[in-house]
Amino acid sequence: MNVQVEESSKMNQVVLLIRLYLGIPLSGVYLNVADYLIEKTSSWNVVGGFNTSMAYDGMRLQGQRQPWARIVWSPIIPQKMSFFFWLAVLERVPTMDRLLFLGIDRLCRLCNQHEEDLPYLCFSCSFAADAWKNIKRWMGLRRSMTTIRSSLKWLMKESRGSS
Repeated sequence: MNVQVEESSKMNQVVLLIRLYLGIPLSGVYLNVADYLIEKTSSWNVVGGFNTSMAYDGMRLQGQRQPWARIVWSPIIPQKMSFFFWLAVLERVPTMDRLLFLGIDRLCRLCNQHEEDLPYLCFSCSFAADAWKNIKRWMGLRRSMTTIRSSLKWLMKESRGSS
């Protein structure tokens, strides 16, 4: 078997030779991006032919599925709320404390009493606390939520029917 390795380190060459010697298939060993793409595209021999969806699915990095994704991206939640919830779970909401580079006042824009960060904005701000109180009263909930993660954990538990 003739194997060419271009511009790879000695370690990659050694690993490749050991795999060849032991008879371990080369599938999954990528010395460069081109090797990865060649292996991915070789499986696109489909009766219906090639399409861009297959190319996208074949080349995109697929991360670990998050257990909270089905809650955050539920079809019953408006997309703008899902987007905010997703940013909150990832701790990427552009609150005033995250916008320091703009040189702006970091006070909460709702109450003007405290420095705005995600936990404060969602749970401690008097405006947010009043809004949550009314929503919880309307839904008949008594649970106190203090963090995005604990709220998400509770929502996941409730969505499974456990109480």
